[in-house]
Amino acid sequence: MHKLLLAIALIGMLLVGIGLILLVYQLSPLGQPTAPEYPSFKYPAVHILSNGTVEPASAPINSDGNYYTLKADLEAERLFVERSNIILDGNGFSLSSPVLVASKGGPVYGNTYVTVLNGENVTLRNLRHIHMAFLTIENSSTCRVTNSNISITVNNSHDIIISTITAHYIELINSRSCTISSCNLGRVNLKDAQYNMILNNKMTEYDWLALRVEDSNSNLFFGNSVEQRYIKLFEIKGSSGSNLFVGNYIRGTYSFADAKDLPPQSRLDPILNCDGVNTFYHNNFVYVYWNKTVTNDTPNLWDNGFEGNYWNDYQGEDVNGDGIGDTPHLVDDNNQDRYPLMNPLDLNKEPMPKFP
Repeated sequence: MHKLLLAIALIGMLLVGIGLILLVYQLSPLGQPTAPEYPSFKYPAVHILSNGTVEPASAPINSDGNYYTLKADLEAERLFVERSNIILDGNGFSLSSPVLVASKGGPVYGNTYVTVLNGENVTLRNLRHIHMAFLTIENSSTCRVTNSNISITVNNSHDIIISTITAHYIELINSRSCTISSCNLGRVNLKDAQYNMILNNKMTEYDWLALRVEDSNSNLFFGNSVEQRYIKLFEIKGSSGSNLFVGNYIRGTYSFADAKDLPPQSRLDPILNCDGVNTFYHNNFVYVYWNKTVTNDTPNLWDNGFEGNYWNDYQGEDVNGDGIGDTPHLVDDNNQDRYPLMNPLDLNKEPMPKFP
């Protein structure tokens, strides 16, 4: 009996001891659970200063007068260009970023942010990023960005030229006299933008509007290809007027037979809900059905006085064979194309119109 009691006592003391050890371990720094440590960028910030120096000096950027080039991949979270009258060339290297999160869906990389603030005559070219990079040009003028894969926001700037960019988006905000040309983009956004030219770009957005024009006036849209897969093609809204759309190929995904059986919220209906008068002529509209639930009180113009646009669902006839439909094409309750074209245009032969 005594042996049984002694054994029970020993087992109890052993359990208490193990409990005390675990408690001490949990309360000690060694036993404390630690938050996961995510990799950080090698350079949190790199500056090309107004005096021409690169800071930190260890950053892989070579300077030769006003010409700056990458001499290796640059792993920086932020790159600030603070000097005017310079060229920054990627020189075959990339803006890179570490893996921040390794998930089952694949690694999540950090973003690189490039900023040109109060710049003048700054040229950025061959800036490439393996994953995602964003460029902001703010309060600047006469800058140029070319041959890069970086999404761009131009804010409160003028005379910015952007060409041969592959990116998710380019947006002009409160900016004027800028040119976006020959880019392969998800979308283009204009807000409070005037006297800009959007030329020969491809916009194929899958998750949002391919083109949005809001409170923007006197802009030229020429030679662009605008397509959408799931949501809406584009919208023109607010105080937007005197914009000119010529020589554009604008296509929805659904065929007419498919689209007419879909509820309005499921169609790829462009939205035309603006105060001003915009002009559309010599565009090819394919499977485009304007949202008739949001009609314009002010009719827009759908021809140049002689010819309008090609609509693949136009049902009218051309009795005299002049290539122009004998009856107007109804766009919505307040808009109609008076001279719809019977055949699609060869947009490669369309001359660029005068700037609005």
